[in-house]
Amino acid sequence: MSWLRRTIAYLSDGRKNKVTTNSVRDFRIVWLDKFIDVANDSRCANTVAQLQEIVEDVRTFTDVNECIEFIDGLKEEYILMVVSGSLGEMILPSIHDLDQIKFFCVFCQDQQRHRQWASKWSKIGGVVTDIDSLCRTIQKMIEHSDQDSTPISIVNTTDDKIEKDLDQLDRSFMYSQILKEIILDIDFGPRRVQNFLTYCRENLFHGDIKLLEDAKKIEETYRKHDPIWWYTSPSFLYAYLNKALRDMDLDVIIRIGFFIQDLTDYLAILYFTQHFSRHDGKTFYRGQKLSEERFQQIKKSTGGLLSFNNFLSTSTEEKVAMRFAGSKMKEPGLVSVLFVIRIGTSPCSVFYGNVREVSYYPNEEEVLFGMHSVFRIGEIEVVNASDDSFWKIHLTFTNDKDEQLRRLTDCIRRETFTTESGWYRLGNLLNTLGEYSKAELVCDTMFALSTRQADLASVYHLLGMIKYGQGKYKESIKAYNTSIEIKKKVFSPTSPSLAATHSNIGEVYNALGRYSEAFSSHSDALKVKQSHLAEDHPDLAISYDNIGSVLYNMSVYSQAILHYEKALEIRLKNLPSTHPDIAQSYHNLGSAYFRLEENSEALSYFTKAIDIKQKSLPDKHVSLATSYKSIGAVHERLQEYEIARSYYQNALDISQSASLTQHPTLRKLQKDFDRVNKKCH
Repeated sequence: MSWLRRTIAYLSDGRKNKVTTNSVRDFRIVWLDKFIDVANDSRCANTVAQLQEIVEDVRTFTDVNECIEFIDGLKEEYILMVVSGSLGEMILPSIHDLDQIKFFCVFCQDQQRHRQWASKWSKIGGVVTDIDSLCRTIQKMIEHSDQDSTPISIVNTTDDKIEKDLDQLDRSFMYSQILKEIILDIDFGPRRVQNFLTYCRENLFHGDIKLLEDAKKIEETYRKHDPIWWYTSPSFLYAYLNKALRDMDLDVIIRIGFFIQDLTDYLAILYFTQHFSRHDGKTFYRGQKLSEERFQQIKKSTGGLLSFNNFLSTSTEEKVAMRFAGSKMKEPGLVSVLFVIRIGTSPCSVFYGNVREVSYYPNEEEVLFGMHSVFRIGEIEVVNASDDSFWKIHLTFTNDKDEQLRRLTDCIRRETFTTESGWYRLGNLLNTLGEYSKAELVCDTMFALSTRQADLASVYHLLGMIKYGQGKYKESIKAYNTSIEIKKKVFSPTSPSLAATHSNIGEVYNALGRYSEAFSSHSDALKVKQSHLAEDHPDLAISYDNIGSVLYNMSVYSQAILHYEKALEIRLKNLPSTHPDIAQSYHNLGSAYFRLEENSEALSYFTKAIDIKQKSLPDKHVSLATSYKSIGAVHERLQEYEIARSYYQNALDISQSASLTQHPTLRKLQKDFDRVNKKCH
C-alpha cells in the first residue's frame, strides 16, 4: 500500500517541540550481525544507507552483549530489530518479550531454514534475503504500528440523550467534526503554503537539515503535484497532518488546514470522476490493532456510530488488510481487528477515491477516505472460534439520508455559529476550549483580513468573549463597546447581533458587581429581541434568565423570581422536558426561594432540577454537584443533618472526581460537609 513509506516521516520523539525523522513513534533500527562491517564493506554501508531512508537512526552491532546492553538502556523507545539467522535463533529467547522491541526481521541467506524457527515467535515480521525485501518489510512493520494509532471515536446513538446535551458525546468526535467544518470554510490566503512552512521552520524543525531541504522542495514544487501525491510521498506533510489530527494539536491543524482543504477537494474530484460516483455497492478493508478497552466499547455500541478522525486508508484486498491486523503478533492488552467497510448505493457523507493513479507510489490498490469518515457499527464476529484475539467488525458507510447522523451533526453545528466565517468559528471554538492566547491570534488574523465594518464588529465581539474568559473585564467591556458602536452604524436597531453583544457585556458588568449597568445591558438586549421575536421565542428566555441573575445578585429576590419564571415558561414550551436549560431554570428559582428562606419552595425546585439532570447528564457531571450541594443546604437549614451530610457527600464525590482539588468550591464543600458531620454526632 502507498502509505507504507510515507509513515516514515518526521514527527515528535516525545520531547517538547523536538522533531525527528521517524514515524509517529520514535523508531530506531538495531541491526545485529557478527559480519557487519560498515567501514570496509560497501554492501553493508549501502544497506545502512537504504535503511536510513526509512528510519534515520540505525545502529549496528556485531557483539550480542553490547547489543543487549544498548537495548536495555532504551526503555521508552520503539525498536525495530534486524537480526541474522544464526544470531537471531540464539538471542530471540532472551529479548523477544522486551517491551521496547516492537518487531523483528530476520535478514539471512537461508530463508527456508530460518523460517522454521522464526515461525514460533509472534514479533517476527518477516524472514528475508535481500535488501529490497528488508526495506519493504520494515516499511510494513512501521505502517502496522502507525495504523494502530489512528484516532477512533464512538457515539452510541441508541441513547436519545445525545441530542439534549453535547456533554454526552465522545469529545474527539465532536471536536473532529467541528474542526473539519471550520477548516474547510477558512480562507487561508495566497501565501498559505509559505505561512505553514515558516511556522514549521520557526517552531518544529530546530535546524534539522533534511526537514529544511524537504520544506524547500515543497515550497518550490507544491503546485506541480496533486495533493494526493504529496500525501502519499515520503515528506513530513503526511506525518505532521496525521499526528496533529490524532493529538488534536490545534497549533499545527490551523497551519496545515490548507492541506486538509486541498486533500478534501481532490478526493471530491476522484469521487465524482471514478466509478464511485455511480454509488454501486462495494467493500473495502482495513486491519489494525485496538486496545482491549476500545474494542469492548465498540462491541457495546453495535448500531451506533464510529468515526475515524483523520484521513482513512483502506484496501480493496482483504488479504492485504489482514496483514495489517497483525493477528500473528499478539500483544498484551491489544486485539487484532479487520474492519469490513460496506459502501451502499446512496451518496456518501464523505468523499473517497482510489488513489492508484495519483499516488506517489503508483499501482497500489489504496482507497482513501476523507477526514472524519463516519460509519454505522454492524455485526462483530470472531475470525477464529479458537482465538478470541482476532475479530471482524462490519461497518456501513453513512450517507446523507442517515437521520440520526444528520440530527447529531445539526446539534454540533448549532454550538459553533455556522452563520459566521470559518475564522470566527475557529476563534469561538478555541475560546470555548480555554485556548485564549490562540483565540487572540485568530482575532489578529481576522483583523488583518476584515474589509467590511460588519466583519470588524464580529471580531471585536469575539475579542470581548476572549477577554472575559481571561478575567480581563475592563478590556472585555472595551471590545464589546467597540463592537456595539460599529453595529449601531451598520445594522438595524433590531439586529440579533446587536442583542448578543448587549447581552454579553451585561455578563461582564454582572461579574464586576456593576449591577445597574448589567441590568441596563440585559434590558437593552431584551428590547432588541422583543422587537422582532415572538413572545415565547427561546432567545427571550436567555434574557429573562440574565436579568433574573442580576436582580438575584442585587438581592431583589422577588423580582428575580418573576424573571426566572418567565424564562421557565418559555423553555417549557420550546424544549424537551429533560433539557438541561429547564433544569437550570428550576435551580435558579430554588436559589431565589432559598434566599427568601422559603425552604419548601426551594427544595421543590432544587429537586425538579436534579431529577432532570440525573436523566440528561452523565453521572459525574459537575452540574449535579451544584444541585446536591443546594439540596444539602436546605436540609441543613431544616436541621436534617443526616440527609444534608448525604447530599454534601455526593457533591464532594463528584467535585473530587472532576479534579477540582484546588478549586475554592471544593474547599467550601468540604467545610459544609465537616460542619454537618459534627452535628450528626
